[in-house]
Amino acid sequence: MALGCDLIADDRTDLKLTDGQLIASCPSTLTGLIEARGLGILNVPCVPSATVALVVDLDQSETARLPQRRVFTVLGCDIPLIWRVEGAHFVPAILQTLKSGWSDR
Repeated sequence: MALGCDLIADDRTDLKLTDGQLIASCPSTLTGLIEARGLGILNVPCVPSATVALVVDLDQSETARLPQRRVFTVLGCDIPLIWRVEGAHFVPAILQTLKSGWSDR
């Protein structure tokens, strides 16, 4: 959110398939809330739903300089999958990927 992104949900996210797209939304009892460790539960502006465009697996570390393309299948929908990369460029690179995608060159 500090980098201009919107909150959909924190800790629990509902997923549904609509017209071939995976849609994320927040359970109504948690809408507009986020946990800030050490501070408590905070109110935050949020959007009701969004199309899931990327899965980021933080448990797996990417070691390849130019990794193979991966997908994560949810409710029959293939979503691009990336693994965690060590370095300060990782979060800005995720944002750039969401804005413009990958090059096929």
